[in-house]
Amino acid sequence: MFDEFDALGAERAAGNDVGEARRILNSFLLFLDETPSESLVVAGTNHHQLLDQALFRRFDMIATYGPPTGEEAVQVLQRRLAGMDTSTLRWGLVTERASGLSHAELVKAAEAAAERAILADRDVVDEQLLLEALTERHASHHA
Repeated sequence: MFDEFDALGAERAAGNDVGEARRILNSFLLFLDETPSESLVVAGTNHHQLLDQALFRRFDMIATYGPPTGEEAVQVLQRRLAGMDTSTLRWGLVTERASGLSHAELVKAAEAAAERAILADRDVVDEQLLLEALTERHASHHA
């Protein structure tokens, strides 16, 4: 598994490229060519547009994931907060604030809200806690 794959597989013709990065990518392409067919190589990136086109020819399948829909965002948050009381939340407001965040950012927001509730010796994640956590994720996401 290779995460943040764009750090390794950036386009060789990129203007800010250095020779060492090209050599690393060429070595990785050879590695992929020599990998047995029964092997599973998984790579993830948030910046597919930066990848060298030669990489796309070496993978059998490309899966693209966009940001979650409003309904999916609520499901992610509800699953992550399953151990907490969320009965007072108005999910419509939460959905608006969650818009544009990735699955991972939503999980981080839910965990931050739950942590704050627990530190306040409460088992309730209220609207204010979750909305603040989502706002913070937006701020860090766009910083």
